[in-house]
Amino acid sequence: DMYTLSLNDAIPISQLLEELLDLKKRVISNLGDHVQMLTNAVQQTAGMILISNKFGELEYVNNAFEVITGYLLEEVKGLNPRFLKSGEISNDVYQNLWLTLQAGNTWKGELCNKTKAGVSFWVLASITPIFNQKGQLTNYVAVEEDITERIEMETNLKEFEQRFLNILNFSPFMLWESSYDGKFIFINDSWL
Repeated sequence: DMYTLSLNDAIPISQLLEELLDLKKRVISNLGDHVQMLTNAVQQTAGMILISNKFGELEYVNNAFEVITGYLLEEVKGLNPRFLKSGEISNDVYQNLWLTLQAGNTWKGELCNKTKAGVSFWVLASITPIFNQKGQLTNYVAVEEDITERIEMETNLKEFEQRFLNILNFSPFMLWESSYDGKFIFINDSWL
């Protein structure tokens, strides 16, 4: 809505003000709709979203975080997410995480955390530093997907593979596997 005025145009000031106020209302309404859409998306997404200030103190967590961890926003606001640590991840991982973030880069990796009830759960995390228009760090945002089921299946598969190899190795029969070109891939203890 652009206005071009010439000396020949006669738009009453009241009409111009009314149109400007109407334009302002539409812009604010559209902005409000956009903000509401983003708020709903963040709140209702299946992945956990955590937002902290530049010191790492939580300012926001979404519904998925509350459901998965058992902690409400009111309980964790102002805390550093380290309270979730399970002790199963080495300190080197956390040092790398902070060095990456302090360099202004996104960190991605798997973390093992604990719920309010003390139950371990695994997440695939992506943590990004957020900067304002002046390039100053203001926040960190973490988007985390619960991958506990996948980790448990991988662990079970590794245990199954180990049991299977033990059965093959301790079998009284001579067992081996070779490639198409005749190179041995596996030879059990009995064959040796």
